[in-house]
Amino acid sequence: MLVPPFYTQTPTHNSLHDQGRLKRAIEEVLLEHPEYGYRRITKELQRKGIPVNHKRIHRLLQDFHLFLKRTTRRPKPNPLLRIVLVAGERADLRASLLKRREPEPFELLYTDFTLLPYRGGKAWFLPILDHVTGASP
Repeated sequence: MLVPPFYTQTPTHNSLHDQGRLKRAIEEVLLEHPEYGYRRITKELQRKGIPVNHKRIHRLLQDFHLFLKRTTRRPKPNPLLRIVLVAGERADLRASLLKRREPEPFELLYTDFTLLPYRGGKAWFLPILDHVTGASP
């Protein structure tokens, strides 16, 4: 009995020639749009008439070391943090007040911001506590 050559045939769609054409097409898209990721590259190639899967594009980007030209933005420096760092010990008003004298009730208050997720969404819990009594006003 002869066995049909179904499993012995080599796939033609994954040949080196086809991968080379895809690499050139990906490089063209990246030159036009360096900010594109693999999903948008896939959509652009499909728009140009090249049927390809996004998983294959992702793999080819890794195989050919075609790193995306995107860069992450550095966060802007926080001016308040800079002032606090420059002030150092002088910025701790609590410590300076406690050094001078014992505060009166409800003169020195503490607060905390806590995000509480619940079934209907999220809520912020903002307790305010007194330093002397520990009570909430």
